[in-house]
Amino acid sequence: MLFGDLVRITDARLEHHVIALIDDHRGILVMGERATPLYSIPMNEIVELKTVALKDQAGRPASAVMAAVNIDDLQDLDAFAGELVQKLLMQRMVSPPDTSLLLVTAIGDFDLRRFGLTLRRALANDAPMKAFLSIMQRADLVHGTRDGQILGTVSLLSAAPKPMPPPRPWWKFW
Repeated sequence: MLFGDLVRITDARLEHHVIALIDDHRGILVMGERATPLYSIPMNEIVELKTVALKDQAGRPASAVMAAVNIDDLQDLDAFAGELVQKLLMQRMVSPPDTSLLLVTAIGDFDLRRFGLTLRRALANDAPMKAFLSIMQRADLVHGTRDGQILGTVSLLSAAPKPMPPPRPWWKFW
């Protein structure tokens, strides 16, 4: 069924024709002239993805990849995290080489720590994205509300590896 298609809806009691309109961004089916949603499909979506030029804390120019996502379907978080990582990778590849910041803002009723771990795991499993993250100064997932209130923040960078001990002279191995 496509946007604006004339479809036949058959019911056991009656048969009639309506125009079906599908709003892919909200998962709302609107029939005929009515504008009230007949049903709403919970879904996760990437609302915006862009690279912006800003200044870092020291006042130097910096570039940041910014993503805004809505999370409504908790059953599909793993697949959505994989899709988000692919979109972030594409955006990072077309961004300036000095891009060193990543900000993902998420709105919805979900557990921030769980989605943070899921997204961090998806980022770590993608080799090119892992390489880009290794040169990031900061990468955060921010959970917020539609009215702009921040509910929490989680870093997407893996914990800093333990520094290697200084090498021992070769003659001390015997």
